[in-house]
Amino acid sequence: MPDLASGYAGNSRIIGKYGTSPNGTTACNLGIAPIGGKCTAIQYVDPAGYQAPQDVGTTTPTHVAQYLIGNAPRTAPYGVRNPNNWDLDTGIRRSFPLHLENAEFVFEADCLNTWNNVVFSGPNGAWSSGSTSFGAITGISNNPRDWQFAGHINF
Repeated sequence: MPDLASGYAGNSRIIGKYGTSPNGTTACNLGIAPIGGKCTAIQYVDPAGYQAPQDVGTTTPTHVAQYLIGNAPRTAPYGVRNPNNWDLDTGIRRSFPLHLENAEFVFEADCLNTWNNVVFSGPNGAWSSGSTSFGAITGISNNPRDWQFAGHINF
């Protein structure tokens, strides 16, 4: 995690809504290349608001990265938050009596991510000076719509 840059004022979010750019909403905004094409992810967080963390280790001058803690807050530095997230899973169940067998047939249908809404992953937080991947969203954190069906007999 980096340190906050001293003297930096403002919100470090470069572009407003995740997944959009002046060119519209496309897969290239996330760095996901269409088949045969090449795209680079858009940085949503301005790296100028951050700097290399100060060395706080207690061993030799060449500390491993685990000792470079940084002073940036772990939640919402400069008001930057992860993309919003919502998901709706639905299900329906119906039982049908089987009178001759004294049993019932049960049918179930479940739909995961019913609205097929994309939930973007958080921006990349691995900071290094001159990094083009810092603050870029490079994927999604949920699955596309999925239907599951089941049928069974209770006796």
